[in-house]
Amino acid sequence: MSDQKASVYIARNVVTTEERSALLEKAEDHFRNGEMRANPVGPHRFARRLEEEPYLDELVQNMTKRIVGAFGLHDCPLDPHLGRICSRIEPGGYIQSHTDKLCWFGDDTSSENFRCNIMVQLGNKTGLPVIEGKRAELHEGDAWGFFASRLFHGTQVISGKPRIIYGFGFVVPKDFEPTTAGL
Repeated sequence: MSDQKASVYIARNVVTTEERSALLEKAEDHFRNGEMRANPVGPHRFARRLEEEPYLDELVQNMTKRIVGAFGLHDCPLDPHLGRICSRIEPGGYIQSHTDKLCWFGDDTSSENFRCNIMVQLGNKTGLPVIEGKRAELHEGDAWGFFASRLFHGTQVISGKPRIIYGFGFVVPKDFEPTTAGL
């Protein structure tokens, strides 16, 4: 690999079909029960933090461990601002291209945000993440990680089914190198 880090790191089939179905059912329950909050930054976007019971259940804890193992995040703490979330974007919604701010790290310039997501429901290619202007080719059940505090990321306008992901944010040192193959 060159001196420049990859834009996106992909772990294929990080969840089984059964786990993906359970994550989807859990996300649908959160939405149906009004447990997801609207995101004021973009239209048709909803999220639920998963940091405490009953939302931080065995399934979410197992997915956290799976993400830690897939990307080599064993010594990295969860991001205190975003941590673990379930995200839903309805058709017509999108994530504007942006980088994540590091304001919650204070004056610490030795760390940055490494964001990992599990694609639970893609719907169609409009749900794929766009990182640094390039669409990351993923499938349902795949996970991706990237330096959210350094790289511009977003989505196209979602069409078809809602896009549903589970997201995990970590605080990593500037010299952190994920263990998966970068693309």
